[in-house]
Amino acid sequence: MRKATQDQAVLAYAEKNILFVEKAPHEWLFPQVSCAVHHGGQGTLNASARAGIPTIITPVWGDQWDTAYIVNQHGIGIGMPKQFQKTTATELGDAIKTVITSDEIKAKAKSIGEKLRAEDGVKNMVGNVQAFWAEWVQTGKYSDIVGNYLKEASVPARWWSCMAGRSEMNLQEQEALILES
Repeated sequence: MRKATQDQAVLAYAEKNILFVEKAPHEWLFPQVSCAVHHGGQGTLNASARAGIPTIITPVWGDQWDTAYIVNQHGIGIGMPKQFQKTTATELGDAIKTVITSDEIKAKAKSIGEKLRAEDGVKNMVGNVQAFWAEWVQTGKYSDIVGNYLKEASVPARWWSCMAGRSEMNLQEQEALILES
């Protein structure tokens, strides 16, 4: 904390009111809090949604914008409209106040959490992978889509041929070929 600011008032408040820990499993921690504020990684979103608590996403990059959108669409919290680094303390504080006082957001978060905890996630995932494999991989549809994309992106032909399974290269040879491309 001391590396983040020299503001003595902030430091004094943090020392009195915030517990800093090196590690805390989300599955254990989140059910014990009123809301979760996080970057919006898929695993962290899953843990906060399963906990049935309102979630605030402060996206930094990549798919975190998608998770912010999902949170907003499902009404289980607030996906901030700005990148974390551009979000002010007041904006974040307002978002926290909103999610912990909104009966509607809390109810939706609780409902989603109950549904997720009732699922057999491993069974569902295995079923989804099997269906994807049968419909897309075994039929060649996936290879065609990826192949067309890679060809349009000017990926070297030798890289595409090894990735499409048209080569007898082992994994180490494939990795070396990709790295040198």
